[in-house]
Amino acid sequence: MKIQKGWNLPVLVALVGLILPALAGAYPAEVPRTGQTTCYDAAGTVIGCTETGQDGARLAGVAWPVPHFVDNGDGAVLDSLTGLVWAKNANLLGTVDADNDTDDTPNDGRVTWQHALHYIKKLNRLNYLGRNDWRLPNVNELESLVNAGVYNPALPTHPFTQVQSYVYWSSTTYAFFNTYSAWVMYMDDGYVYYGDKEYYCYVWPVRAGKCGLDNSVICLPKTGHTTCYDTAGTVIGCAGTGQDGDIQAGVDWPSQQFVDNGDGTVTDKLTGLEWTKDANTAGTGKTWQQALDFVKTLNTGGHRDWRLPNRRELRSLNFSQTHPFTNLQLVFYYWSSTSCANKTNYAWLKLLFDGSILYYDKSQRGFVWPVRAGQAGISGKPCPAKKLLGEDNPQLEILRDFRDSKLANSVMGHRIINIYYNNADSIDAALERSPALQAAARRVLEVIAPMVGKN
Repeated sequence: MKIQKGWNLPVLVALVGLILPALAGAYPAEVPRTGQTTCYDAAGTVIGCTETGQDGARLAGVAWPVPHFVDNGDGAVLDSLTGLVWAKNANLLGTVDADNDTDDTPNDGRVTWQHALHYIKKLNRLNYLGRNDWRLPNVNELESLVNAGVYNPALPTHPFTQVQSYVYWSSTTYAFFNTYSAWVMYMDDGYVYYGDKEYYCYVWPVRAGKCGLDNSVICLPKTGHTTCYDTAGTVIGCAGTGQDGDIQAGVDWPSQQFVDNGDGTVTDKLTGLEWTKDANTAGTGKTWQQALDFVKTLNTGGHRDWRLPNRRELRSLNFSQTHPFTNLQLVFYYWSSTSCANKTNYAWLKLLFDGSILYYDKSQRGFVWPVRAGQAGISGKPCPAKKLLGEDNPQLEILRDFRDSKLANSVMGHRIINIYYNNADSIDAALERSPALQAAARRVLEVIAPMVGKN
């Protein structure tokens, strides 16, 4: 379709905006993909992904940038997805500074939690790589490194050196019932659990970098920790500790994070994901395959695009704030749609009461909590295409498919979505003021839909 002379930029922006996807362009902490692209049956055998509903079929979440990691050439590596800057050497204490490690087995790089925090302070005193803002990563930052599709190590293609396929410390205390422990991550497979602060784990320094349109694709949320603890688990002042409760890195949660939509669904305004209000829709525990099959049958809140959440979507749920959910199975496991890459007859789950991310044999039983992509941008933003074409118009479905399978799969497309949703209200207002513009926009959509449907 040729653009006619006389069409000005605001009109073009309005019309192009009509076909942009209903993806979360304005939520503070969108969830990225897990990295898994392969599908497996319950026995762990590779199968085709079509119609499985698995993570490898859905590929839900924000697409990773290419390249994902950028070697800065100065001993540091930028994660273009999150904006974080990591030490290129993932075991400084076991190589460059081996004489600083006398814990357990000397010079291997594995130290206690407090030693890890002290070592970061030393890096800052020495102005390591010309910076004095290094920190021990919090548990969200540590988990952001994971590629759930690979193992040993569970990292995307990267330029790092000395990556250890074992346990790394986070700066986040395990605050549920034994504050003498801290969150750790197994770098071989991405297992997120907790360990006694007197254990010996590796140290991987990180610094903030920047998140936002010009520096990263997503921003990571805060963990919610505001209290600090010593090795014995006693509450202490946070100032100068370098702990998660001291640094509080990440973007803030919305003051009202969870919004009851009144139709059996709840929107998480931190991530933009929409969950069933009933956290036990299936009623009883299901095997992994039964969980996938059950979600296919749902028609809740007028939606038929429910899915079993992937590992990162499930992990994004945080219940430190008041919420409207019902039937939470706090002491039980919830299934994700993500298989464990090194034990493919296992799948990842979340233990709800503390947030542990671990894997379980697919033949065992866990609970089911369906999720869907939710509405575009900030809750309540207009959707001009839906308004102009109507919810039941097949052309709208074509545009949505283009949204999900094409535009959403590129970083540039994601950034265009951000721009659109920053201007969504003014676009909608312009359409409301002009019936002629509405008619023209509808005709454009009717022409564009068949075009994008063929690609």
